[in-house]
Amino acid sequence: SRKPSVGEGKDERVSGNLMRPESGPVAKGPALAVNLKQKVNVVWFKTTDLRTDDHAALRAAHAGELPFLHLFVFEPLWYEGRTPLGGFPRTGPIRARFQLECIADL
Repeated sequence: SRKPSVGEGKDERVSGNLMRPESGPVAKGPALAVNLKQKVNVVWFKTTDLRTDDHAALRAAHAGELPFLHLFVFEPLWYEGRTPLGGFPRTGPIRARFQLECIADL
């Protein structure tokens, strides 16, 4: 009889990703597991543009047949320090709260 190889038939962690030998990397979330090689539409929301009503890429991603991912990256540059001219905070507390509310709406 054949001796099973290491990790055969069970999940292994490799570089922080959950690996399944028969299907490749798998991301696990609260709702479902997704094969990481699956194609998806990514809509990248920038700090300076969090529109949803007139966003052509967002509309196209939702209209397509592929699953989609809304992506927003909190860039420390926008929240730390002050502007070179005038020394104003880069993002004040009111703007930061507004951004968080917009992201929650996504």
